Amino acid sequence: MKTAYVNFHSFDDAKRAMNKFNLTKVFGHPCRIMWTQKNRSRRETEVGNLIVKNVDPDADHKVLYDAFAVFDDVKSFKMGTNKLGKTLDYAFVQYWDPRSAEKAIAKMNGMIFEGKDICVEHYKRSGFTNIFVKNFPKRTSYDALEEICHRFGEFTSLAIPKFENGMNKGFLFCNYERHEDAVEAIKSLNGMVLEGQMITALPHKKKEERILEKFVDETVEDEKFDRREGFIEMKELIGLDEEDMKYEIGCFVYSLVCDMVPESEVTCQKISRMLMDFDITELLTILESPREVLLSKVSESIRMLYMKGLM
Repeated sequence: MKTAYVNFHSFDDAKRAMNKFNLTKVFGHPCRIMWTQKNRSRRETEVGNLIVKNVDPDADHKVLYDAFAVFDDVKSFKMGTNKLGKTLDYAFVQYWDPRSAEKAIAKMNGMIFEGKDICVEHYKRSGFTNIFVKNFPKRTSYDALEEICHRFGEFTSLAIPKFENGMNKGFLFCNYERHEDAVEAIKSLNGMVLEGQMITALPHKKKEERILEKFVDETVEDEKFDRREGFIEMKELIGLDEEDMKYEIGCFVYSLVCDMVPESEVTCQKISRMLMDFDITELLTILESPREVLLSKVSESIRMLYMKGLM
């Protein structure tokens, strides 16, 4: 792991520690300190985010940080680096208050910093940064997967779902800071063989987007499910190939959908096909959960169909 967390008793103590130690060198590398933020939507927001261009890579990072901290509390500061960790000629500065970012642009843009004219402007990500990687061995350790993802650049988050026994589920989500790094990761990882298994890597999209895209882009004749009575038993699925298994589960899902919503048969078939695009393991978990869980997924499907004019 390349990160650590420190929890102070008071906000003032944490702030003093950040101001004193941020960007000081630890084993030859600047130590980047920032406030932890558990809320993902707030953590990944681009509000108050600036990019500083034409920075001397050999410049004192601490001095540059202090120059921007004059305008208000800095949420995060980071020098750009390549895959080998070499400092590049740009930096990212993010403020909690977007008004502070405007002040920094007004004062710092065009200023001479250690002999170079720097350019300060708003930063917005271009293209996707979040990737989905699957089909790696379930026994692969977190540290090994983290190291693989780090080869292509810095990332803001890495999520590797696990089973209750601690073994990973064979897929992960990695959100890079730069679109270019995400693209490079997909190019390198997609088709890569890890411990005898071929990995798949692609841009990550929200589940609703994936389900809807597959549904809208379907060019073959849609499969129709039949209604069935009673709960589906796991023993009924033993020995079936994947296609037959999905059909049996689909019939059960279709029956539940018909009982839940007062829609036409055609609409219930559409909703069922959208639900069947979930991972089988996840879908079975939903089916075993309280009725409200499946009902919420059905409601989401109906909402998406209405949004696309398919109902």
